[in-house]
Amino acid sequence: MSNEAVNFRADVLAIAAHRDDVEQTCGGTLLRMAARAYVPPSLTLPGEAGTRGSAAERAAEAADAAKLLGVGWRQALSLPDGAIENTLENRIEIARVLRVLRPRVVILPYWQARHPDHAITGTLGYDACFLSGLAKVDTGAARTGLSR
Repeated sequence: MSNEAVNFRADVLAIAAHRDDVEQTCGGTLLRMAARAYVPPSLTLPGEAGTRGSAAERAAEAADAAKLLGVGWRQALSLPDGAIENTLENRIEIARVLRVLRPRVVILPYWQARHPDHAITGTLGYDACFLSGLAKVDTGAARTGLSR
């Protein structure tokens, strides 16, 4: 996680499996939140193994979309595309982001989906939200200088 997130205050955090999922599933909501002076960040999970465009093209598209939607911060974690798992390690990685950004609302994919990454991201994000609230769970944010 970059240090620029340390002073960022999130109102609404959208978490999705792939870079374009946030725009497709809740882009209108994020646009509406930004128009009402809320600050929506987004977090996507895997690298890119998709057949539509290269990782560089999709990253550029995501950056352009973030500007259009008023997304104040975005990050892509490097979980394996097509093989996301709801593991303790992955929950802690997302919980670390949640503890730094401290969003009031988290938007997650529906837990029943055709694409396994989408379904797993929904439950993974839900479980990470719970884990982030457990004070005794060490997410490693303090070691990276990102704790609040």
